[in-house]
Amino acid sequence: SFRLPQPRFGDARPLRAAAWLDTEAVPTDREYLGLLEAAVSSLEAAGARVDRGTQPLGTEEWALKALGLYARLLQASDPAFSAGKPVDHQEWLVLEVKRNFVKEAFARFFEQHDVLLCPVAPIHAFPHTGSAFGARTFQGSGISDFGSVPHMLFWAGLFTLADLPSTVVPVGRTTSGLPCGIQIVAGNFQDLTTIAVGKMLEECHAGARYSPPAGFDDHSTSKL
Repeated sequence: SFRLPQPRFGDARPLRAAAWLDTEAVPTDREYLGLLEAAVSSLEAAGARVDRGTQPLGTEEWALKALGLYARLLQASDPAFSAGKPVDHQEWLVLEVKRNFVKEAFARFFEQHDVLLCPVAPIHAFPHTGSAFGARTFQGSGISDFGSVPHMLFWAGLFTLADLPSTVVPVGRTTSGLPCGIQIVAGNFQDLTTIAVGKMLEECHAGARYSPPAGFDDHSTSKL
């Protein structure tokens, strides 16, 4: 049976991390960005080498093209995204070839980096509503209002497209009390490495330690 590889390291000192926390096309909420940067700095202070100038697909333009590929594949598999021209089998085969190019680009990136640190979404936790996801408009601090596509698909979609493992740990709360997290992505089958880096963050960064939301402080009295 298949077994996942063990984490590549036990502490932060040999860690080669890349931090990609913001983009021009899909800007990150400014308050959330500050929490992300603080978490990355804590990991760096613990001994990790952090590369803040590299993007896994080379440029933001190519990342957006990859996101368009992901959106088109969603149209082929999910009725909620099936508006527009249907995806026939011939087009699907072409899309899968392009998807493999994206996977190869990430594989090359993770030859030089152990993990990629990035947002979970452009904004912190947002209110639940009964509105259709594609029809919603979202707001963030210091950035323009935006729709669900491509913005809310960007950070999750790129790594789903490439079949990469990801672990999310807290980085703190906004001034209004909304939780924020950082996404830890690694190469194919390096799931345990992402979890190990999450544990490192819990040890070196106070915002990464779990604190229950208001009203859920005493687990001893909770009942299912």
